[in-house]
Amino acid sequence: MELERPDCPVCGPAPPHAVWLDEGRGTRYVRCAVCRTVFASPRLPAEARRATLEAEFSAGEPAATNAKTRAAALIQEAAIVRRYASGGRVLDVGCDLGDFLGCFPGAGWSRSGVELSPSAARHAAEAHAADVHVGDLRSAKFPSGFFDVVAMLDVVQYLDDPREDLREVRRILRPGGLVALETAGQAYLLWRNRGLVCRLVDRRWSRMRSDSHYLQWLHPSAVLRLLEDAQLTPLRRYVIESPRSAAAWRNAASTIHGAAARLLTGLSARAWSLAPKYLVIARATGPA
Repeated sequence: MELERPDCPVCGPAPPHAVWLDEGRGTRYVRCAVCRTVFASPRLPAEARRATLEAEFSAGEPAATNAKTRAAALIQEAAIVRRYASGGRVLDVGCDLGDFLGCFPGAGWSRSGVELSPSAARHAAEAHAADVHVGDLRSAKFPSGFFDVVAMLDVVQYLDDPREDLREVRRILRPGGLVALETAGQAYLLWRNRGLVCRLVDRRWSRMRSDSHYLQWLHPSAVLRLLEDAQLTPLRRYVIESPRSAAAWRNAASTIHGAAARLLTGLSARAWSLAPKYLVIARATGPA
């Protein structure tokens, strides 16, 4: 199996990269010296990664459990989006079972989704009266200027080429349309998934595998840079709660962490890297 060797998804081929995690699998994570993005290179080929993604997000008990843990965050994010848009065509990229689309009921909203898993896409379409394309965003070939809102929630880390996907988002958004992009703070992700915190919470030193379908962990400044390069002007960022857990102590810790992140991000832009999840609202400006 021939591995892919992509450049930095933000800076391209020029900057040097330092090895961040090499487990001896042939794949590894490296860190861009310029934008601080941690990304997989070499990485598994697209076909292998897509098969893993489709299996993980297929409709069934694991997907239903994941949807329950994410429900509060999706409701929070939908409420934020509705502050900026009162109706129109909304697209959820990586819509899973369609629960985010379900937060936009009624005749005032036209719901669409993009989802790799055929079974999850079918469930989303039937449960939420949505038009769901099976595949990735660029294969859907939506008309230019078609959508009023495009959501990319907890999906950017899986994208083969986030720069090109955000350019496609700009193309399919009407002038003045909104993108809602959710991701996790990079520093939070890295210390939560590898090292002492991971050992204390999960009883293992690392949850990260460089041969997984997690392709990049973007620094908050890199997220803003990708949006701006795609003619998507960031308006505001919001701290989003972590997924809920069956363990009460984890939920309590997440609540405290979320409150601390809200306080710290109000004091310093650097603190966004510590947020468990955050949502960027951006507006389509300039030529598509």
